[in-house]
Amino acid sequence: MHYLNPFAQPGQWYRGNTHTHSSVSDGIRSIAECCEGYRQHKYDFLVLTDHNKVSDVSQYSNESFLAISGSELHPSNPYGGTQYRIFAISIHEEIEVARKHPNEVMAEGAEQRGISVPAHPYWSGHTLLDLLPLHGYFAVEFFNTTCDKSSRSISESRWDDLLGRATPVLGIACDDSHFLYDVYQGWIMVKNSELSLNSITKSFTPGLFYSPPGP
Repeated sequence: MHYLNPFAQPGQWYRGNTHTHSSVSDGIRSIAECCEGYRQHKYDFLVLTDHNKVSDVSQYSNESFLAISGSELHPSNPYGGTQYRIFAISIHEEIEVARKHPNEVMAEGAEQRGISVPAHPYWSGHTLLDLLPLHGYFAVEFFNTTCDKSSRSISESRWDDLLGRATPVLGIACDDSHFLYDVYQGWIMVKNSELSLNSITKSFTPGLFYSPPGP
């Protein structure tokens, strides 16, 4: 993969959270409340990733805020570790994961023009043995706000292992918000010329974003 330097590209910066749960699964706020909360805190886009669910979130987008549908999927781990948690960005139909290899699950997301990210590998207890067989994802979470409750918010060592032993992979900071203590602390800044679904999602894979050092 050839990555681009976002600082050398035209356009402007858009702030977004890529991992969010609502009351559709195990979050405490409705989708509308999630979108409004992030909008009020100066986020430009939000990806809704309820567990094994995909919601139509188009009604929550406007000229200044973009809601993106997605899902967190839980394929089993054939390599002996705990169950995978993989979130797919910009998918529009639910994916059945039973009896499927995680790479098959990510491939189905790609068929919907979605892109995948292994979530919180440190919190999940995953090692390089669990991560090396995976392919078809563009980034790994290296910071996850909600995992801080169990002191496992930073997966930087897993990311570093992948960088040293696998092909280059990008890193994402996010909230994985469920409640009220795990919000507005993780985000990425995406460089693009406009705030639209097509433009924002196309900026992910070539690396036209950065994760701020604040977390």
